[in-house]
Order: sequence, then C-alpha cells, then structure tokens
Amino acid sequence: MRNLGLFYRKMGRYDDACVAYEKELLTRRATKGMLHVGTWRTMRDLGAVYERVGRHEDALVLYRELLANLPIAPEFGDDLPYAQFSVAWVLTRDIEGLRDPDRAVEFAQRDVDVARAKKGRADPRSLDTLALARHLAGDTAGAIETQKRAIARLSPRAAKTVRAAYEANLRTYEAALRERGSQPDG
Repeated sequence: MRNLGLFYRKMGRYDDACVAYEKELLTRRATKGMLHVGTWRTMRDLGAVYERVGRHEDALVLYRELLANLPIAPEFGDDLPYAQFSVAWVLTRDIEGLRDPDRAVEFAQRDVDVARAKKGRADPRSLDTLALARHLAGDTAGAIETQKRAIARLSPRAAKTVRAAYEANLRTYEAALRERGSQPDG
C-alpha cells in the first residue's frame, strides 16, 4: 500500500494517495506498532499528502503524534538517524504551531553527524533538510553551504526532478541572502 501511495503521489493523484497511505498506516500500527521505522515513514508520507490537499489540521495531528512517538535516544540503534531526520523534517513544515527551526537544526545536525560517524558521509536528503532548517533559523549562509554539499552528494543517477528541487532550494537561499544584504540596517 505504501508503494501504491508513492505511485499515486508521483502521478499527482493525491486523494488516492491519502487512501493508500491511510490503509498502510492502519496495517503498520497494528502489525509493527509506533516504534517502527516503516510506521514513521508512512506517517511522514501521509502527512505530506495531507498538506498537499489542504488537510493541514490532519497533517498537524499526524505530525504531533509522530513527534511524540519518535525515539531520539542514542541507544535506539540503526533507526536513530532516520528518527532524527524525521523530527527535523517535521519541524520544518509550514504549519502553524509546528515549525521550530532551531530544534530542526539540532535534530538535522545530529542526523548528519551520526551518518558521518557510521558511513563517513551524510545522505543528500539529510543535508537538504539541514539546509532548510538553517535557512529558517536565520543562518542562510550556512544553508547555502549545506545545500551545495547536498547537491554534490546526489548520485549521477538521481532523478532530474530531485536535482532540480535541490538546485531551486539553493537559488532560494542565495536570493534570500542577497535580499538581506541589500536591506539597510535598522
């Protein structure tokens, strides 16, 4: 069902994606429980689709539940980086009462640090999320540097849409920095 949800999402059939993700989430909760990475992924994906179709209140409820159930202690093991990534990603969402850029930076940086320690490098998605969190927290220069690293880490086979989105994010941060530089102090 999750793959079907992903398929519908890529096709722009968001209402169908909601139905597929909702069914998947019911199954995940019943069979794997809340402390399973598959449950977290489905919750994150369903929340993103809820946002896309304007169901912001439903997304907020789901994201709050996700935040309440994500373990963030180091002893959680191999799923810890994904949990930290998920917390950072959720805290960058443009939903009233949820966005917390400073905490997002904290969790995204921990995710990147754990990945570097385990694999010697960070995942491009993690760097992209860290860049957004830095930008939202007011460190746009740091966001630009991080976004450039995210783009450099994309594999040559990365989808053109992913590369284009990362490059668009970089242009947004660069424009914001130029805009700040052109405004008088005061």
